[in-house]
Order: sequence, then structure tokens, then C-alpha cells
Amino acid sequence: MVEELLLTGEIETADDDHLSIKILDEVTAEKFHPNSYDKLALVYTHPDAQYLNGRTTTINWDLGNTCTYACTYCHPSLHDGSIGWPELDYAIKAAKKVTDHYKGRLGRYMSWVFLGGEVIVWKDFLPFIQAIKEYDDDATIVIITNGKRTLRWWNKAKHYLDEICFTVHIEFADIEEMKAVVNEVGDTVGTITMQIPAIPSRWDECIEAMNVLKEANWYNSLRLKFLYNHLTSHVGSKKAYAPEDRLGYQAIIDGKEINERYTPEQIATINNLVHSKKPDASFKRSPKLYRKLCIYKKDKNGDYEYPHDSIQWHKLIGYKANSWRGWKCHAGIESLTMDRWGGMRVARCAVYGIRKGGEGKVGNWKTGLDSIDWPTEPVTCPFEYCGCGADITITKEKK
Repeated sequence: MVEELLLTGEIETADDDHLSIKILDEVTAEKFHPNSYDKLALVYTHPDAQYLNGRTTTINWDLGNTCTYACTYCHPSLHDGSIGWPELDYAIKAAKKVTDHYKGRLGRYMSWVFLGGEVIVWKDFLPFIQAIKEYDDDATIVIITNGKRTLRWWNKAKHYLDEICFTVHIEFADIEEMKAVVNEVGDTVGTITMQIPAIPSRWDECIEAMNVLKEANWYNSLRLKFLYNHLTSHVGSKKAYAPEDRLGYQAIIDGKEINERYTPEQIATINNLVHSKKPDASFKRSPKLYRKLCIYKKDKNGDYEYPHDSIQWHKLIGYKANSWRGWKCHAGIESLTMDRWGGMRVARCAVYGIRKGGEGKVGNWKTGLDSIDWPTEPVTCPFEYCGCGADITITKEKK
């Protein structure tokens, strides 16, 4: 999943030597290459939350595509407002249907991740997530957002939210305003992360934004974010998974396609420059929010040993260690993607087809709530590379 799924409460802090870790990068890249282990899984580390291990399902739900921004690296279908928000009553009905299956039938715990467009501009968003909490008081609510609402709105919203991942788009964001929003929610929300999509040609602006935001009162992590085949005609084609074409800025401006690639120094910085600031000692986080993405190896008896090491998911992309083709992936069991058109798929990659030789589609939340083909088994990954944080964090086991 996204960065907010990987926090341990003990995030590394960047130092001035982050550009000189190339040897460490090579060692880490080898350690976390799929050839070096047998299983990758998200692990709940707090003693009071270990019951969640292997029993949590994350629902990634794109509710619409209206957005306050129109970033050049973002496809118009993600922000042009062509798909409206759902009716509140129907959205609640769909959420209950999903909860009834995963929690009611399978006994799993629910983590909802909402995004758009920009989901916080939907007028019914707060009553919607309130209804989810009332139906399932153990549910976790996460949003991925650009944060563009008033402090008064955030003062209300923060009481319903467990985790917030702020994406800081330097083409539009007011960085000081963003810092004020982070400070507003920091007394209530248990996990706060900030990620800055890095445009290579605007690198200095990205670093300056980090320098402002790192002075916020507290947050779990602040980092740069790889841009990764987000936009152009290559997306959805085999070329989108070619290693030489994975990382970098892509945009179409005035009908012209623009491509920028990261330098080795920029890649090293994105991998390693992570700031964090601990909250006041009186602030208590939920045990459910302590998590790590870990690798396992099998012992001589074929059993998985205690997790060997953990890593932040974005580094797997930077180290080119995000390839699990042929592995068993628990997509559809640990994850469900609900897109803005109504499609329900086992994972974000499923739009390109992984289940039953088809599109990985299990139903339509807008038109077919009573005819969903619920997944019951893991799938075999057919892709050369995995580029989505939500998909990377799904459990994977070497066959």
C-alpha cells in the first residue's frame, strides 16, 4: 500500500550524508531482491495488534475524479471531474456489502483507503466515513489527499481518521498552508505521512518544500516520492514494465510528451532522505498503526523463520527489487480495489489482467452489488514489475 501502511513509529531520520550511501544501496538492493527471500508481508509489530497479522484486508476505493489540482504528471481521468461522487446512501450500502463479506464471512479486519480525485472535496465524505465507523467500530480509515481544505474542515475530519497520507504537489500546493494543516490534525490522527512527487527538473523546489515541512510539529515520515509511469501512452502496455522506462517524470503539455529521468544521485536521495519527528510523549498511537514490510526465509523444515529485515516500500522500486512474477500473491484476499467507474478488482494491477486469465475483475460496486464474484484464493503474479505501493505491500510467497 501507500507509505502510511509501512510505519513502525521508529522511522529513520535523514542526515547530511544521504548522497554517499551507494555501497549500502547495493547491499540493501541485493538483500531485498526476491532471489534472497521466500516471503514478503506486512507485519503488525505491537504485541496488542499481532492478531491482525494475515487477517487484515485493505480496500482501496477511488470514489470519484473531481480534484482541486490538475498536476501535469496526473492523467486527466484522475482530476477532470468527469465522474461524480456517489450518492451517500448507496456508498454506505456498498461499504456494508464489502464489510459483510470480508469481516462477516471471512473474519478479517478492515482497513479502508480512500482517494479520488480529491476525496475530501466530496460534500458527503465525513458522514460517509462516520457511517463506516458506526457499522464496524474496529475499521481503520485512511485517506490519501492533497490536503486542500480549510483548517476548520480538518478540525472536524481528524476525529474520524486513523491515518493521513498528504501528497504535496509542488505545482500547486502552498507549502506553508500544508504545514498548518499537518499541525492541525497532529493532536488526533495516529499516523501522518507526507510525500512529495519528485519532478527531476524542479528538484530544488522539492528539497525546499521538504525543508519547510520538516518543521511541522510532528509526523511519522516526510519523504520524496518516485514518479513511476503515471501518465503517457506507455501505461498499460508492456513498455510500462520495462526496467529502463520505470522511473521518472512523464507529462503531456500542449500536446507534447515530456519525459525526464532521475539521476543516480536523485534516486539515492529519494531512497534515503526521510525525515521524522516524534509527537509529544503524551500522544498515544493505536497499536494497529505499528507496522513493517518484512521479508521471511524458510528454514530447513520449510517453515518461515521470524522476519529477517524490514524496508519501506518505495525503496523496493528504487532498488529495482520490485519483481515477483510467478509468486503467489494474496491479492483479492488481503486487498480489493474499487475504481471510480464501479469496477471491483483484486488489486490495482488487476486492471491489466491477473485473475482467471481475465481482468481480475470481481464485480461492479455501482451496478452489481448482488452479483460479486468474491475472490477465495491467491493469484499468481504475471507481471515483470510491481509499481504500486498498495500492491507491493500485499503478501507474496515464492512458489
